[in-house]
Amino acid sequence: MTIQAQPVFNTSTDARALRGGFWRDLHSVALRAIRLTLREPEAIIPALAIPVFFFIVNVGALQDFVEKTAPAGFNFKAFQLPVSIVFAVTGVSRAGSLVTDIHDGYFDRLLLTPVRRTTLLLGLMMADLALVITCASPSSHSE
Repeated sequence: MTIQAQPVFNTSTDARALRGGFWRDLHSVALRAIRLTLREPEAIIPALAIPVFFFIVNVGALQDFVEKTAPAGFNFKAFQLPVSIVFAVTGVSRAGSLVTDIHDGYFDRLLLTPVRRTTLLLGLMMADLALVITCASPSSHSE
């Protein structure tokens, strides 16, 4: 009778996947979201149209009032532009894909991975930021 050596597993490290680190997790999630954005170009238009619409509405409705009451030299359009960018980045475009992931059960599978929970949302925001930077860069505008 021969005795075969059985592999010994250290259950504290071998049975679980190791975390990749915050930046690696963020990169992975953001890269997936960017790939999904490139596969669904029809999602880009609402992602940019909605913040632009609210920028125009806010400036049109409040610019005269704010510039009368604000200190001299205050530029309300320059103040509202970052608000519009943050509005675009905080999930307007990828929010639909997040809802789809939750509905299809893919988000539950992501929660089972060793990826940090905050990177699941921040990665989507980083993809939106990349979209805004790409669309707002001077080289993307034709003269």
